[in-house]
Amino acid sequence: MSDQRTGGVSGGGGLGRVVRLHSRNEGIELLGFSVVWRQDLKSKRWYPHGEPSAKSQAKVRDKVRAVLEVRTRNQVAVAVVRKVNQITRGWAGAFHYGNSAHVFGQQQTFVRNRLRRWLWRKYSRTHGLFRFFTDDRLAGQSKLWNWPLTAAWQR
Repeated sequence: MSDQRTGGVSGGGGLGRVVRLHSRNEGIELLGFSVVWRQDLKSKRWYPHGEPSAKSQAKVRDKVRAVLEVRTRNQVAVAVVRKVNQITRGWAGAFHYGNSAHVFGQQQTFVRNRLRRWLWRKYSRTHGLFRFFTDDRLAGQSKLWNWPLTAAWQR
């Protein structure tokens, strides 16, 4: 909810507490999102830019690292990819609001590179990491989920 007189945001968890952003450089972190004021490149208008916070991004990367570690190489690749898809779909479903497309692109690159490296080591490949395990092969053969790279309201 917005308070027109003070220019602040009233948070539900703060029992009516109003957060005032005194300058364009300040921001808040709320429910895993980071909200800051940014200027649009085309129209030069200021808008509240909300994206997943760095802490929530680090948490999902840590979960993916835990699934794609050395001790899981003895498991079937399909089961491991299914677990990675579960983690990433759940996180993306929770954070596919606001301006999340750029962050989702970064997370997709991280997950693909982690899985690519895990498969490369699992099957004892000696060369051709990016040539053999291409993005198309990861999505097609391994059934890795593709992140939504457009805003939810643009679909």
